[in-house]
Amino acid sequence: MQAERGQWFSAWALTKPANLYLMDADGGNRRMILADAYSIAGLQWSPNGRWLVIVARFNGSRDIVWLVDSQTGDRLQLTP
Repeated sequence: MQAERGQWFSAWALTKPANLYLMDADGGNRRMILADAYSIAGLQWSPNGRWLVIVARFNGSRDIVWLVDSQTGDRLQLTP
């Protein structure tokens, strides 16, 4: 999937924890912005390209909507 400003992201998470990376389209500047997540889905960028909204599980929890800062990797839980 292509993100804003020529950046790409990929996510695979089935039964094992997965990581989410952000990188340039040519594969350079790869940064992990999310670690040890299950069932990553619903990836959506904010209009300014800084924030990523995802649905994911951590530590056996249920699916939760998260707001992830693409610059720091900090995340904010949006649903209880």
